Amino acid sequence: MDIADLRPGGPRELGQFNAVAAFFSLLMLPRAEIPLALLTIRNLLVPGGLFALSMVEADVDDFSIPFLGNNIRVSGYLREDLRAIIAEAGFQIVEETSYSYATAVGVPPEEQIFLCCRMGFSRSGSMRISSVGKSAM
Repeated sequence: MDIADLRPGGPRELGQFNAVAAFFSLLMLPRAEIPLALLTIRNLLVPGGLFALSMVEADVDDFSIPFLGNNIRVSGYLREDLRAIIAEAGFQIVEETSYSYATAVGVPPEEQIFLCCRMGFSRSGSMRISSVGKSAM
């Protein structure tokens, strides 16, 4: 399912949840789409809801890599940049862990970042996504 379909008023509006998890799924989006995906997730949460996510730490945008015999496109952020994107979307990071993981023998390990966040308020106040997918106050 496309996360854009989950926005309020979207074709698959599901209501709100106590928690949302996105493990390595946001890295499949170009960087330009990640902030909107985060705001959509924020809108899926009840006040104070939890958001768990994982990303690979990498300074790449829509970059082609081999994965399970196919080429896929991925995006990533350096750790500080990821924290800033998360905060801008209105989340507070309550726990952060990371692990080094080598995807294959002889390949340098990637750093996998795991964040547990709580819905808070963005710097500009309470941001919500309108039914047309644009942020509104």
